[in-house]
Formats: sequence, C-alpha cells, structure tokens
Amino acid sequence: SYRLPGTNRWGLLATAVYVACRYLGRNDITQTRIAQRFGVTEVTVRNIVKRMKIPSIDPYVNYG
Repeated sequence: SYRLPGTNRWGLLATAVYVACRYLGRNDITQTRIAQRFGVTEVTVRNIVKRMKIPSIDPYVNYG
C-alpha cells in the first residue's frame, strides 16, 4: 500500500482520481469537484499532488 505520512486515505484517493482524470484529458473535472465528492479540501488534493512530485499532469507534455 502506498502511504504519504500525514495524509488520510480519502485525500490520497481523491488525488489519484484527479490525476487519472487529468491524464485522460478530463479537464472539466476539477480539484474542487473531486475534493467535494471525497469530503476533503481542494488544498488537500493540491498539496498531495505536489508531495507526490508528479512532473506534469498534462498528458501532452513530452518528457523526452
């Protein structure tokens, strides 16, 4: 199981859903909308994205 110290499972799950939506090109699904569904704040989602050090959640960015 993947853990980030200081995070709860709902925040981590909300972040995973947000990142997956972004990779799938679903830009209409916002941090706010996902956070509300999972009962966390959008700041929680944003902070976990930063802590996971995801270089970019834009599927069209060339990493090469």
